[in-house]
Amino acid sequence: MTDEQPWDDEPLQKPEPKQEPTDEMRFVSLTVDELLTEPPPQRALLTYERRMPKGSKPQVWLPRGVVAILSAPGGTGKSQLCLQLAVAVATGGWWLDLWHASEAGDVCIVAGEDSVNDIRARLYALKLTADEAAEVAKRVHIMPTSGVDARWTDKHGAPTLAFAALRERIAEKAPALVILDPGARFFGPEVEVDNAQATAWIRQAEELQSLASCPTVLVAMHTRKGGGLDQNAVRGSSALVDGARWVAALERVSDQSAPVDLLRIKRVKVNNCPPDDGARTVERKPGGRIGYLDPGSWRQWEDYQANNKKHEGEATEAEAFDPEEAWNIAQREGTAKAFSEMQDAETRRRKAGRRER
Repeated sequence: MTDEQPWDDEPLQKPEPKQEPTDEMRFVSLTVDELLTEPPPQRALLTYERRMPKGSKPQVWLPRGVVAILSAPGGTGKSQLCLQLAVAVATGGWWLDLWHASEAGDVCIVAGEDSVNDIRARLYALKLTADEAAEVAKRVHIMPTSGVDARWTDKHGAPTLAFAALRERIAEKAPALVILDPGARFFGPEVEVDNAQATAWIRQAEELQSLASCPTVLVAMHTRKGGGLDQNAVRGSSALVDGARWVAALERVSDQSAPVDLLRIKRVKVNNCPPDDGARTVERKPGGRIGYLDPGSWRQWEDYQANNKKHEGEATEAEAFDPEEAWNIAQREGTAKAFSEMQDAETRRRKAGRRER
């Protein structure tokens, strides 16, 4: 009998894999014409179409073909936002009433926690029109992975068979958007605490963004304790944020006793994109849908703050509310009367503020 353990076929020290030159690793030189000619515009997944001179092109808010992160505290609404983004891209419509999909496209949702029935219930609560439902049925593809070991990398940072299988399935659908919700379900060991492992994982995400359909890969992640609207609030290794080209954060503004459920969303990291346009206040509406703050809700929030001493220091928390933004939405949705009421409330608030001073 020997001291060998036949069931332990893993060597104590894994040999370094032999690196072979590949076509992907090569130098590229630009031509004179390329240097003197304006490059093609960056492709957009979402555009921002307001506050721009008439006749100007929409600005890119979320680029196409990047690794992106959406972070928020647990239970704030990440999954809901991701699902509404899937609907916006599938229908070529609006996201949160603020940003517009540049074109309709297919979406792959890789769900690490929610079942198909969970997602179906959320979609039903959105009250889609018949036309929207037809587009979602055709373009949104759901892969539930709850109970499955779907990690993309092993303990050495090498891609797993699960990643290879997922990549093949995603390539078949040629999506414009891939959603990983939550990203932690697809992280390999130590990805959230080890920069080298995190970089290896980002490399796998970049392999997806390099597919022929050039999808945006959106990773839903939790924030650290305390949250906040900055990239340092994203939980996990800093290499995850460093490797992503676009990061947005979500936080709750109102507390549980408030008459409205207000959230703020802001891009906290943007590469090769117009600069950030500030935080936007949105609200969770009946049924769970998240959208832009309507005039009635804004008035309720103002009254709540005015009548609650403990919120006196938070008067600026929802100042990202923009009357011009509200007017654009009111015109589109035929609620101009409600907007006029909101303007009256805003005038009263300003007068009251001057009297207090």
